[in-house]
Amino acid sequence: MKRNKLFVYVCCLVVGMASFFLVRSSALNAQEPLPLQSNIGTSTKIEFVQPNLLSKAELSESDNSSILNQPSLIAASVDSNEIIKFACEPRQVDVHNYSGGVVSYCKKKDFTIAENDSARVDIKPGAARAPHWHNTWEEQVLISGKAKTFVIDNKGQVHEEVMQPGMVSFLPAGLTHWSEAVGNETASFLFIFPAGFKTFELSDSIANLNPKVMKSIMGVQLAKIKQNRDAVLMIDK
Repeated sequence: MKRNKLFVYVCCLVVGMASFFLVRSSALNAQEPLPLQSNIGTSTKIEFVQPNLLSKAELSESDNSSILNQPSLIAASVDSNEIIKFACEPRQVDVHNYSGGVVSYCKKKDFTIAENDSARVDIKPGAARAPHWHNTWEEQVLISGKAKTFVIDNKGQVHEEVMQPGMVSFLPAGLTHWSEAVGNETASFLFIFPAGFKTFELSDSIANLNPKVMKSIMGVQLAKIKQNRDAVLMIDK
């Protein structure tokens, strides 16, 4: 009797294990990906490109030789022997001397790497950069000395700023403006403009007015006025 019970127990155990493995095998087969259906013909050859990746050993190299030997992304058309001029001393390029100071330029036509024109303006004590305007904006940076910059807005209102070294001012296109040195030290500015800017002097505009119109406005005759054509002039005390 005991043998019969043992035989039944063993049979149940075998059947149970067989069922377990059968179910597990079915589950694993269900997880396998189905073959992809593609429109690519059987004759089409598919090529896989392996990217040129650096190995862990190469990344740990102290001399970075593997990194440095990678293909360059810089255009190979640049002549390695060509000297690139990326700095300019305006007082050695385009210099204009006036009674009240000096204006010197580094313009794109002479400094081709630049995307703008620039000027250094040195205003002597007691002098001013004469009133004028441009067809573009202007940015000023005071390098040394002390100065006042004036601008006339579209309503005719005059505004002024006292400039200290390192200060920046921005003057919109078309607004009349000028700068004066303050104190006993030369005021040195860096002016920046879009490339190809143009300057219009206020004195030229006044000189070209109809004499009768000028007399009606100012009460003086142009024939009696002597135009000072200096862009940087001494201010009469």
